[in-house]
Amino acid sequence: TGKSVSEGYFREGVFETQIPYGDYMIFISSTKYLNKSISLSSEFFTNYTETLIYRITLDNIFVPLNIYIKDRANIPLKGSFVIEVSVLGRPYLRQIVNQSMFRVDVPKDYNISLKISPTEDNAKLYQIYSTDLGSISKETNYTAIINRKIYRITFNIYNDLGQPVAAQIILTNRENPTYTYEITVSQDGFGVTNVMAGDYILEVYGSGYNKYESFISIVEDSTRSITLYPSISTLLLRFTPLFIGIGVIGIVIGIAWW
Repeated sequence: TGKSVSEGYFREGVFETQIPYGDYMIFISSTKYLNKSISLSSEFFTNYTETLIYRITLDNIFVPLNIYIKDRANIPLKGSFVIEVSVLGRPYLRQIVNQSMFRVDVPKDYNISLKISPTEDNAKLYQIYSTDLGSISKETNYTAIINRKIYRITFNIYNDLGQPVAAQIILTNRENPTYTYEITVSQDGFGVTNVMAGDYILEVYGSGYNKYESFISIVEDSTRSITLYPSISTLLLRFTPLFIGIGVIGIVIGIAWW
């Protein structure tokens, strides 16, 4: 007849009511699911006093989740990433992306978990990122800050004679120079430090030696041996005793001959 005969609220998924025999429309509204209406015909009833159990499936309301991926070192991302989204601990979406922004529609008011993993092409650069975003009730922007891996770098510094040399090493990231590492190498020519993965300018300074400079890529633990070559002043000092000795010998020979 178009008149409401029963209504109520329920939380546990079960609503029970008594209604007269006849044809009905059932309307269900929810803040978490899409509203739904279905018709219930008297054909479902076999007699006038039957208890009828009717199962209704509600469709989720979906809200946009915009995921922005950034490098903590403020360097443009390299390679691609695997994005995994879970809902209530269950896998919901897995996709490979090669851009810094990704959008996915997730069910409203469900607990959402996010995992971002580097693919094989950049697995040596980035760490795996994971977090629990909690429940999402509206369009959400989320920024995931990805950390780069850290590697242990060992330096052995020698001169052209194979002798250990004390030196100062400077590593400057080529893409973001604010990431600079300074390593002091002791008299035994040994120095070690932990460095963020990436491409670097390597500079080595030793007193009395020419500056050493090169470009290196750090994507694993490694040991590097570097040879420093003496400056002109060092060479002069190195051979001064020889010159003096030759001079003395010449003088002695000259005196003896005279």
